[in-house]
Amino acid sequence: MLAPSLEETKIVEKTGQDDFYTSPTAVVYIFGAIDALVPFAYILNVFSHINYWHGATLAIKFLLCGLYYKYISISRTALVSLAVLTAIILISSIPGGSQASDYIRIFGFVAHVFVTLAIIRRENLKKYLQACVGVLFVTTLIYLLAASLGQINITFGRYSYFHSSHPNLGSEIIAMSIVLAACVLSWLPFLVVTLPSLYAVHLMEGRAALIVALIAIGAKFIYDQWNNKKRLALLFGLAVCAGAAAVLVSSKAASVFNSIFLLHDKYRGFGSGFVGRDQLWSTAWEWFRASPIIGNGAGFFDRNGVEIHNFFLFGLSEFGLLSLIIYGMIFYLFYDLYRTDKKWFVCFLGIPVFWMFNDRFFNINPYPFLFYVVLFAHVNRARLGIGALPVTQTGGVSQAR
Repeated sequence: MLAPSLEETKIVEKTGQDDFYTSPTAVVYIFGAIDALVPFAYILNVFSHINYWHGATLAIKFLLCGLYYKYISISRTALVSLAVLTAIILISSIPGGSQASDYIRIFGFVAHVFVTLAIIRRENLKKYLQACVGVLFVTTLIYLLAASLGQINITFGRYSYFHSSHPNLGSEIIAMSIVLAACVLSWLPFLVVTLPSLYAVHLMEGRAALIVALIAIGAKFIYDQWNNKKRLALLFGLAVCAGAAAVLVSSKAASVFNSIFLLHDKYRGFGSGFVGRDQLWSTAWEWFRASPIIGNGAGFFDRNGVEIHNFFLFGLSEFGLLSLIIYGMIFYLFYDLYRTDKKWFVCFLGIPVFWMFNDRFFNINPYPFLFYVVLFAHVNRARLGIGALPVTQTGGVSQAR
């Protein structure tokens, strides 16, 4: 059944009879917890069988949708996006020689996103993300405990993530939890989550993740203080003066900054070509030029055992110029986030740093998965619901037929 118009929706809201649109809070929290469980696959050392993990969690979400089918609702924008993504994947992958495992991974990701969107929309997104933040924070505490007990491997002073998984992965997951916390938590719980999380990111030397987290913290502070511009200007001026004084008076401040971001490190500093990424980017560009229209198909880099470490070059190489449609969708939804919730928009402004230095394009880790959920859920209001009841012209709600 088609969703009621905006005017009809307002009528329903005035009559207080829109309960059939409201998913039970417990179900929303469960979806949030499920979508944030990925770090436990690394904690339990089952990430080598991660596809089975994702399959099991997807099955649970389908089961919940079946039990609470009358609350299922998804926007036309999301459905059109699903159709477009499916077409792009098939157009690129069939001639590109993608294998069955490639299709399973990419359509598994798509299914996870849109099954979540069947329950999660703008009205309950905050509760969903609160559950995500809670679960991710627990995994961060487990990580810090494991590190303090010597259970985390260290390579040249850099802590790995759980069971020797890559520290960039772990730092991105934790940074994403900070970004989400900035959106949905008040200052006291936000600081409780953020301070140990920043320390964990520091242990893993996740520089991009640290930048993303700091942008989110700064954005939250500026937005929350925006109505008191005198105080904001005073605090900003004091911070600038203190930073300038520290740099001018003491060379130690500059050395601390360099040590945090490893600017002059032999292997990871300015002279390393972004840790060898420049060569990988050149390779990705050549692969894009080899098949510029439709790309080389889903799973191309997995089949070649290469990580490109760039969001845009990854999409161009796998899906060619068709990926520009995907980027256009993302930028449009990001703009819509700006129109609907400026606080969330500014807290997410650091995400493009990840785009520059990693290639998690369609990936079910908390970053970028939860980022996509936020973008789509913010437009997930035009309801196409199984349980939706038609609105009469008199403002009442008729019985389901």
